[in-house]
Amino acid sequence: KDFNELKQTFLSFLRKTTKNVVFDNKILNFEDNIFANKHSFSFGVNNNSTYYATNITEKNGKYSFDVFLKQKFLTQISLNVFGRFNVLNALAAFALCHTLLMPAKTIKEKLETFKSTKRRFEILQNNNGLIITDYAHHPTEIKETIIATKNITKNNLICVFQPHTYSRTKNLFNEFLSAFNLCNKVIIFKTYSAREKPFMGKSGYALFRELKKRKSDVFYSASEKTLTKKLNKVKKVDDTILFLGAGNIDDYARTYAQSKQKID
Repeated sequence: KDFNELKQTFLSFLRKTTKNVVFDNKILNFEDNIFANKHSFSFGVNNNSTYYATNITEKNGKYSFDVFLKQKFLTQISLNVFGRFNVLNALAAFALCHTLLMPAKTIKEKLETFKSTKRRFEILQNNNGLIITDYAHHPTEIKETIIATKNITKNNLICVFQPHTYSRTKNLFNEFLSAFNLCNKVIIFKTYSAREKPFMGKSGYALFRELKKRKSDVFYSASEKTLTKKLNKVKKVDDTILFLGAGNIDDYARTYAQSKQKID
């Protein structure tokens, strides 16, 4: 029902571990010593963590950072994926592997050659403006992905978002309203219902109507045909289009990117 209950669920799960626990020092606090009989390792961006990242720098949307273990420098890592949020993702992977006695040099090599996965900041076109597809479907993911995209966008950023389920849209409605603040233009696509019926929450159209009160360049599309027309109308040279959602918006994004490549 709330974040505290979610956190307690994770703690209940972690109490069942028999060996190592690697945790985000900013989110969880284990001062109650419930892990006194286990090896607990924290990670974060402050030196209170067991493993921490410092000297974080950005170049063309990709990040580099130094890894320390209890004040001791281990290595410097330059990521091949976009977004500051991936600093913590990489640090979490590094900490886990290092606690399993994998050499720092080996972990560094693997992280620096990692090119992400399908539907995670996947660039479909890099000609006459970027076209990117990403699985982000809740407000925190959306915000972080938009921030990462703004770092490499030459002109305007057009966000096309397909809400995933009516219940999620309802439960996180206010958070969704603030998630698109950095977008120059927003197009809300019809809800991907999955297993749900409209009466179970709020629709994408309801989200559009409320967003429209806050931003002028907000549009709604109920079909792929109208979405194509709207994109062709609002997109200018070197604008970036970011498709967001866990539903079938990804299929449309790929079809749209292919059609633009043929034209270009």
